[in-house]
Amino acid sequence: LVPKAEGGYFSSWEELDPAMKAKNTYRTTMFHEPLSDEVRAQLPRCRRFPPHLMDTGGFFVAVFVKHAHITRLSRRELYYQNQKA
Repeated sequence: LVPKAEGGYFSSWEELDPAMKAKNTYRTTMFHEPLSDEVRAQLPRCRRFPPHLMDTGGFFVAVFVKHAHITRLSRRELYYQNQKA
């Protein structure tokens, strides 16, 4: 999603005014196809940090919830699991 300065998001390249397109800050590749309801429900848990606003390479941050503890297998256990497969 591409954020608007006044809040909210641009949903397509066509929504940008010509001055914004001329700045070459926004690119057509920053827009995506329409999202499913399932994906849209998860978007509040994610945030995109555009490189031109933060002087970085650009990245995403997402919240993950751990539901169970994963035990570490020993090398011997891994070896025997791989032999069975």
